[in-house]
Amino acid sequence: MDKLKCVSELGQVKEGQEVTFTCKVSGEPRPEVTWFLKGQRLTATDRCVITDNVDEQTHVLRLINVTGEDVGTIEVTAANPLGQVSCSANLDVEGS
Repeated sequence: MDKLKCVSELGQVKEGQEVTFTCKVSGEPRPEVTWFLKGQRLTATDRCVITDNVDEQTHVLRLINVTGEDVGTIEVTAANPLGQVSCSANLDVEGS
């Protein structure tokens, strides 16, 4: 898995803004990708958008309207029957 990348147009995230994390994962059989925030598994909600582009092997987590409660470690894991890999990044929210 490539490094987990935080993509923000401003280079930093302020409270109320949106932040995007991307990773590129490949493997055979195709790995299952799971996102976590502060150790808790993330699922799709109005504020949490998870997309997978299997053809490009790209996986994206988008958090909308971030708050101080979102500060913490974002982790992504990719697992298949042959093993598991993970990568993490810190999410800091300015103004929280």
